[in-house]
Amino acid sequence: LPRLASMERKWKNIHEQFELSYITSVLLLVVFRMILFFHWMTYVHYQVPAICSHFYAMDRSWLQRFRGVQLPHNTVFKKYTANLYLACGLCIGAGYYTPIGVYVIPELLLTAFIGLMGLIFLLYCFTTLLRLMMYKQYESFLYHGKLRELEEYMELKRLPALLQKKVLLFLKYEFNGGYFNEPLILSTINEQMKQDINMHRCRKLVANVPVFGDMPVALLNNIVFSLTRVLYMPGETVVRSGEPLTRMYLICSGTVAVMNWAGKEIAHLKDGAFYGEAALAASTRSRSRRVSALK
Repeated sequence: LPRLASMERKWKNIHEQFELSYITSVLLLVVFRMILFFHWMTYVHYQVPAICSHFYAMDRSWLQRFRGVQLPHNTVFKKYTANLYLACGLCIGAGYYTPIGVYVIPELLLTAFIGLMGLIFLLYCFTTLLRLMMYKQYESFLYHGKLRELEEYMELKRLPALLQKKVLLFLKYEFNGGYFNEPLILSTINEQMKQDINMHRCRKLVANVPVFGDMPVALLNNIVFSLTRVLYMPGETVVRSGEPLTRMYLICSGTVAVMNWAGKEIAHLKDGAFYGEAALAASTRSRSRRVSALK
């Protein structure tokens, strides 16, 4: 028992070195505590009858009912496994057979103690596993809760079924089955970390554009920080034919179709491609091509 404090410090070192996740570390801790608990209960179950029989000259029938597992000629492994089996039975409430009219007061106290301790420990294990399950599914629960609120809102507003399906599909693409508050998350970190995140996400995307190839690093960083994330659903129009082209589009993920004025598809643009570089030179120039999102 006195070594538990040092073991806790060693466990923290292991946790930091292996970079374990919260769920993994808690699961390993529960398993370790379970091993220690049943080891202690096994020791108590073995030692109490031996002490009572030795110091208080009690009837050895208590020991004999355990089929002689405490007898000196038995191996340590046999004694340990037999007492572990009996202690586990008491912890889960199974107990073991006691003849009617044959009982010893210390035996009753011992079985009651191990049974209560087992009940408390199993309750602790169950609540811990339940907490981990809720922690793992928290985002999914929150997402489905928000989804249900949105469905009730759309039903209240009597939106057409096609529009409701489009809104739900948009949320599926936006959050990918899990809900998170990005502005709130970003508010917990400093500006330098925000810039590092944007740089990691968009630096390679910007570097693929030939127009930006010879630009200084500082200017590329400014471009990265000026990017705005926009999500288009399949079938939505990104750029309309005849409208002035005022933006340049960089495709991070997905596919768009480029069509001419007659509606004929002339090109597909996929991940890493770009469109609208002419907007950098002439922002008021109109284009005869239309760009629509495919996936």
